[in-house]
Amino acid sequence: MTFMPFLLKGERLATSIRKGKNGGEKASPYSYEQVKERLVRDIDYIQQDLTQNSHLFSDSEIILCVRMAEGFLAKSYKPDVFENKDSMEFVGARIYERKHTGKDENKSKLYFVKCAKENIQWFLNDLETDNFNKTEIKQLRRIEKFDFLRPEEKILGFSNELDLCEVEIVLHPIRQNAENAINKIQRYLESEPIIREYPEGPIFIFGKIQKVNIEKLAGFNFLRTIHPVRNIEITDITRTTELKMPRLLSKNSNSNLKIGVFDGGVNIKNPFLKDFVSEYNIASLPKEEKLVKHGNAVCGAVLFGELNKYGNSDLIPSPKFTVDSFRVLPENDLYTIIDNIERTVNERKDIDVFNISFGPRGPILDDQINRFTYALDKLAQKNKIFCIAVGNDGDVMEPFNRIQAPSDSVNCIGVGSYSYYKDSIYRSKYSCIGIGREGGKIKPDVLAFGGDEKNLFHAIDLTGECRALTAGTSFASPVVANKIGTLLSVSNQINPLMARTLIIHTAENKLNSPAEEGYGIVKDKISEIINCDKTKVTILYEGQISPATCTKLPIPVPNLDLVEGKINFSWTITTLCDVNALDSDLYTNCCLEETFYPNSNIYRFSKKGDKLKYRKNVLIDSEEINELIFKGYKKSTLPISDSANYKTELERRLDLKWDTVSRKFKPKTISSISDPFLVLQAISREDNKKEKIKFCVAVTVEINKYTGNMYNDIRNKYSVLTPIEISQESQVDIEINNI
Repeated sequence: MTFMPFLLKGERLATSIRKGKNGGEKASPYSYEQVKERLVRDIDYIQQDLTQNSHLFSDSEIILCVRMAEGFLAKSYKPDVFENKDSMEFVGARIYERKHTGKDENKSKLYFVKCAKENIQWFLNDLETDNFNKTEIKQLRRIEKFDFLRPEEKILGFSNELDLCEVEIVLHPIRQNAENAINKIQRYLESEPIIREYPEGPIFIFGKIQKVNIEKLAGFNFLRTIHPVRNIEITDITRTTELKMPRLLSKNSNSNLKIGVFDGGVNIKNPFLKDFVSEYNIASLPKEEKLVKHGNAVCGAVLFGELNKYGNSDLIPSPKFTVDSFRVLPENDLYTIIDNIERTVNERKDIDVFNISFGPRGPILDDQINRFTYALDKLAQKNKIFCIAVGNDGDVMEPFNRIQAPSDSVNCIGVGSYSYYKDSIYRSKYSCIGIGREGGKIKPDVLAFGGDEKNLFHAIDLTGECRALTAGTSFASPVVANKIGTLLSVSNQINPLMARTLIIHTAENKLNSPAEEGYGIVKDKISEIINCDKTKVTILYEGQISPATCTKLPIPVPNLDLVEGKINFSWTITTLCDVNALDSDLYTNCCLEETFYPNSNIYRFSKKGDKLKYRKNVLIDSEEINELIFKGYKKSTLPISDSANYKTELERRLDLKWDTVSRKFKPKTISSISDPFLVLQAISREDNKKEKIKFCVAVTVEINKYTGNMYNDIRNKYSVLTPIEISQESQVDIEINNI
């Protein structure tokens, strides 16, 4: 096999660039007089509520709901008129249903505003005296309603809970009145609350409550959501003496690379694990055999992948990394587990990849961010990768078959399971499906082999004497962790974000269902992830980009003068994004919006007031262009793109623009291509956010009928690009052991 590893340093080709301005604003649906009349009436109801139900509010601060009219979703429509008033502050947002139909078109934006009680009267006075400037009046005209969040809007995800149930309560960030609010809540709880606060985030509370008291608790104004925390269920593992273990090639590992596993522990005496696994017992409760079996199988899958591909007499290649097993199960409560994970990840600077094959049962909820998800997203921003099982309820009725927390983390890899039988590949019916939450709609990210009743997953038995048979996303997730660990071991030039990008970029769509397979099924061999060939070349770009700026990424192509037919472009963009737990609708604070320009020479010429627009090639249409300019036409700032020029917020969401991953395919005719490029535009949802967005882009160019060696031709044409440096040992493994 001729070794052609993917090319690095695409960012050396990058340049800064300016794009045109966005389109115009959406027209306001109401007149100022209509809104004024309605808001005066709303404030009257609010003041009555404050008087009649004073026990439901904190002593000095209240949380108001500003409900926007239909379609005003973008952050540019945020009604800053409230923040301009003294003692008023935005403390989050979510989506609300304008009419109870369950359809997306009836949903709009809701903002939470924290203010002093007396501010209500001040605002009423301003309305009655029309004490607003033109900009503020425009903002007011977009408002549908002014009220308090209703109890039924706060109670999420309850179905057949027991009379006494564990819950997660989320409070608005009312720092001054937090103690008073918690005291009021505590009266309804049957256990001592566990309270966790995050800077610039909400207050999370874990506790137990009688089901009959949930609605009473939800009446408190300072409470944002309450939802059940269901049990963590672990997949059963069956021991089989009929299937012996394969042989281990070597029991030595000289690698300093480690992968962390949070699970139920490990049998450190297991001959297949003892030389590669270190055990750390963090949980406060003693070991349970079922959980140790689970952790044992997960650690084995991280080290060796699925054992199905090895016969009894086959040799297993020695792992390229070791595993640190952190036993966090069993535990008294979920919050202690999260505490232990946060502390371990922050302390262990030497580990960049972690696997989590458990989570509380139950589908994710759009209008609520749970602490587990938020904690992992914040940890992932420190250049960590978490591989997370999406859950095993994919065979129950909708919407309960949806992915489970914390696999909805937008900076992590949610892993589902596929299986195969005879000549058929399919999603394991138990594997939970998408969509994910805003910012990570495509979930699961990928599928890996997790088996099913027709083709069980072969894992390492507790003792190592034989194989254990099982199935579940619990084992698909560590298979992906194994591939990421192997990728990182292949070259020290591969970092976690690059590995995440490559895993997703090379995943193969086989089911034609993003809700089931995400971006596809992971490649079986590392060589398929890192290698190019004579007709297909992959280039990686890395960098950081500031909000409100644009970067041009030229796409390397060979000389196409004598080439005919089709050329295929595909790219994957991944970002590490800051997240906002206060806004379940705008969970990701920023995004990279990409635009593809297939031909650097073709521009649009237009004139104000004239509907006619002309496409002209600046290399061959110079006379016609001069004539158009003489008539008052102007050349577009950039060439004509293969994307819409301006998009509304709703269009951006439908196109998954706010997702931390974007993967696109563009087949083109070669004759339409000339110096193609991508433009990345960094968009922030917060005007005051100046932190740069870290990104990695993988672009693949494929010309099936290319007669020469496209890999060499691109390298010769773009000398700044360099093949990734593969260690000699890894290259031998790839070529001889076919990993």
